[in-house]
Amino acid sequence: MQKDFNPHHQNNTADPEISVIVPVYGCAECLISLCDRLTSTLMGMSVTYEILLINDKSPDNAWPVIQKLASADRNIKGINLSRNFGQHYAISAGYDFATGNWVVVMDCDLQDQPEDIRKLYDKAIEGFDIVYGISQFRGNRSFLRKFLRNIYFRLYDSLAKNEFKTENLSFYIVNKQVRNAIIKFREQSRHISSLLRHVGFNIVGIDVDHQERQIGKSSYTLRKRVQLALVGIIAHSSTLLRASLYIGFLFSFFSFGYGIFILIRKLFSNDSVMGWTSIITFLVFSTGLILCVLGIIGIYLEKIYLEVKQRPLYVIKESVNIFK
Repeated sequence: MQKDFNPHHQNNTADPEISVIVPVYGCAECLISLCDRLTSTLMGMSVTYEILLINDKSPDNAWPVIQKLASADRNIKGINLSRNFGQHYAISAGYDFATGNWVVVMDCDLQDQPEDIRKLYDKAIEGFDIVYGISQFRGNRSFLRKFLRNIYFRLYDSLAKNEFKTENLSFYIVNKQVRNAIIKFREQSRHISSLLRHVGFNIVGIDVDHQERQIGKSSYTLRKRVQLALVGIIAHSSTLLRASLYIGFLFSFFSFGYGIFILIRKLFSNDSVMGWTSIITFLVFSTGLILCVLGIIGIYLEKIYLEVKQRPLYVIKESVNIFK
């Protein structure tokens, strides 16, 4: 049985009030402005803090920028992963090394405003364990893009049975108790939104501003979004397996009823039995359905196969200002 994770460092100073976890990928040009705004906001709140920049093998040479920022300010800490593990794995690394009484998670692209951390924190200290930002988008998006985005997230949240919208789980704050609960989960299929839903606690959302991306473009293509949705659904829900069972029962009932209909028609009328076209069409369709169900079962088996290996979630190549 896998043991609970213990962070690989001990901080000799008192724990900061707020830890900010920022997974870094494709936004090296934003980092200086991001850290300046984070520092200004957190100092203005008169709290002790640390900023953890997790470089997820960013293709734009972000690690030297992180090193430079960390060398100028010991409140800024950097972790350089050995390869691109994915955003949720980078966030997991941040959770493992964060020491604050409160932990903020946000993207590095400045779409969510660092100044809104004050809003999240002020709401959290009212007695909430998790406070997430409900994005009020201020940029330009086409109607089609908005429509497809809403359909995607509603479908995912419905299948994964999320109690809050997944699209809002990119900018949030949690207390240390939630952080300690999250780091106990070491499964390979990482989906932070589903883990936050699973651990429970007192949660609330508040409105925050959300800007258009200024530099670069999102690495989340449609294919990656579908893959992430499948991870969240399959790793934290048996919805698809149950749906396969229900569809199987439905088709069995339909086939049985249709068979009785054909038998009665043959016995009590002179009408000829319908031709082969409908039969072949039904066979092809049902065969495709069977293959889809087997594919769903195969995906679940793949996740089990990956879990039993018990591989580490990530590998750290180097770090800066992380006290071991």
